[in-house]
Amino acid sequence: PGRGRSPVLWWGGARGPGGAVGGVGAAFGPRDRMLLLAEKAVELGASVWRPIVYQRSRSVSPRGEGDAFGEKIRLRMIGALEQSGAAWMPDCVPDASLGEALRVATALDGVLLDVGGTPLATLAGLSGARVAIALGPEGGLAKDERAAFDAAGWRTASLGTNVLRFETAGIAALAMVRALTT
Repeated sequence: PGRGRSPVLWWGGARGPGGAVGGVGAAFGPRDRMLLLAEKAVELGASVWRPIVYQRSRSVSPRGEGDAFGEKIRLRMIGALEQSGAAWMPDCVPDASLGEALRVATALDGVLLDVGGTPLATLAGLSGARVAIALGPEGGLAKDERAAFDAAGWRTASLGTNVLRFETAGIAALAMVRALTT
């Protein structure tokens, strides 16, 4: 199968007076929708933006990837930072394979958004400074990707009964975790 990327935003560590909400990991998707998620991630206080490589994202066209698109993401984030009065920019870290991203996130409370998961609002023990949220690619995760999240101890959480586009899920999850943990 082809390989595609997905932005992952981690909530990681306290930053500024309000602390960090965390981060989100989403599937790479259409450029305009990735730019929207990047903008809102800054406004909602995500601390890290990390693209993750998934198997099913390659079929998305036009997808956001590469150095030039990374610069567009950074510029969109700067605009959102200035407009919103946010205290910091998320760390924009290089693309990673799913395995690499999961290894880096071992100290974080990993939450994989899934329509069949526990409602996010009722997920016990969330600590805003240590939450990492992963969003799957359009078309869903491959079985081995889902198994990797399970093996790494990530919990599944739902935002409701509808399947949401990755940028909608990312924005909603960031806002909800921020509200529940600050």
